[in-house]
Amino acid sequence: IVVCKRQAGWRAVKLFSELTGIRVFTKKYPAGILTNIQLPDFFETELVVICDPWLDKNALNDAVKVNSKIMIVADTNNFTKYGKQIIIGNNKSAKSLGLIFYLLTKKYLDAKGIKKKLPELDFWEVDEEEARKMRIIERNKEVAKVEREAITEKLAESIVEVSEKKGGEERVDAVEGV
Repeated sequence: IVVCKRQAGWRAVKLFSELTGIRVFTKKYPAGILTNIQLPDFFETELVVICDPWLDKNALNDAVKVNSKIMIVADTNNFTKYGKQIIIGNNKSAKSLGLIFYLLTKKYLDAKGIKKKLPELDFWEVDEEEARKMRIIERNKEVAKVEREAITEKLAESIVEVSEKKGGEERVDAVEGV
């Protein structure tokens, strides 16, 4: 599983989950999901990836209790006491977490022999708000393009109409003036 309470990493870990099928917890980690066998959502896991040991301390504590392997994305101010594997990186930045999870996804898919097309790296490196803004900008560009094409078509039709009404040499002049 991957646990990431930090909003900067939500987009990257969701993409990671979509491409690998690995379970991801963003926002809130359900307490006891790894330790309480009476919970309906209880499950066992071999590896827990913690994006920030301070914010995701409940998941870290649960993983320690059940003796799961722990991989931690650690910044310079994080304690890595229980981590079996440490990824050193800025765990507070969408760009950094995007790059880390892009690389983890690429290596995981290669190791498992899964042939899936990875989105471009830029797609991983933005947070949800930036992604929403990018989608709005792209939509606006598409609308502007359609509007330009419609205006150009109307203008061309108008020129043809005017030139057909006048006929002859003036028609050639009108077309050349465009």
